[in-house]
Amino acid sequence: MINKNIPSILFVDDEEIIRKSFTRELQMERFAVTTVASGNEALNALEDRQYDLVITDLMMPDINGFDVLKAAKKLAHLTSVIILTGHGDMQSAIEALRLGADDFVRKPCEIEELVFRIRNCLERKQAEEALRGEQKRLADIIDFLPDATLAIDTDGRVIIWNKAIEKITGISAKDMIGKGSYAYAIPFFGEARPMLIDIISAGNEEIATKYPCATREDDALVSRMFCKHCSNEGAWYFAKASPLRDQFGNIIGAIESIRNITDIRQAEEDLRKAAARFGALLNATEDSVILVQPDGVILDLNENAARRRNVTQSLMRGNSLFDFLPPETAALRHKAITDVMTERRLVQYDETRYDKRYRIRLFPVLDDQGDVNQVASFSKDITDQI
Repeated sequence: MINKNIPSILFVDDEEIIRKSFTRELQMERFAVTTVASGNEALNALEDRQYDLVITDLMMPDINGFDVLKAAKKLAHLTSVIILTGHGDMQSAIEALRLGADDFVRKPCEIEELVFRIRNCLERKQAEEALRGEQKRLADIIDFLPDATLAIDTDGRVIIWNKAIEKITGISAKDMIGKGSYAYAIPFFGEARPMLIDIISAGNEEIATKYPCATREDDALVSRMFCKHCSNEGAWYFAKASPLRDQFGNIIGAIESIRNITDIRQAEEDLRKAAARFGALLNATEDSVILVQPDGVILDLNENAARRRNVTQSLMRGNSLFDFLPPETAALRHKAITDVMTERRLVQYDETRYDKRYRIRLFPVLDDQGDVNQVASFSKDITDQI
């Protein structure tokens, strides 16, 4: 059984004395070493299993070290490879690195130097694997975000196109990644044009004129936009774009998240219409109508309630109802509101203010839990009925 905590090394050299001496020393350094005497044997060994590191001589009778290097990278691209050779010319070193070698060591070399090179390769490999793992986790997180998300580099090429944006645009990541020239805008606007993300990436405020409703939140931009090409009826979207930075704080691109808010916009419009209808109904009555909190703070009122007091509705909203009543009737109204809150029922009584007689009816307004959280006050002038 292979101990995964001990790095595995395939040592390839056609000289037996070198194989034995280096193997003995490397095993003492707690490496698991497999030795072979030719390039062909190395290829067979690489097909049988994966090694953490391959150390291969460059010049061998059958298959040279470059061929072993190419085979190792093809079969397991994460395997590190060190070329070991007595022919240490610069051209060979350059070729080895071009083919993907992780290091190039000239023979003869001290075992301490080789161990140092081995550990350096393995540590670099471990760091690269950790980075790839972190990048994969980050990519998975972005891919499964509920909001449609795209990112571009500083050249305007798409580098992220997650599943949510695939769904709303009908365009797969493989068909969009790498594209530039505003191709990512076509599914939303029917043409290649700058999006919010491009203001961040290019720093071009001229582009911002296309988004007059855009506002800044620190270094991000947010906006609402209507995209008529996203469905038969079009759709409203909330978009937020932010810069992408490297570990030194340099901008390397931009990312934009897009959320469909069509239902929210429709709900807002329905609420606006309902409020308009409600206001029209309140203003149609001759009664004075005031909605208050339990402490008497006015939440809303109709025009008649303000007109009776010769003030505006905006002046009364947010202030205490009791401030707009004579002291004797204010105390009576306060008690009536308290009774409505505690007894959860209609309270009705008559009161006199400024030589006029009013019939006051107070109704409890319940919240979703059935508790009284507001009181609706209706005041009818009954002076002529007395």
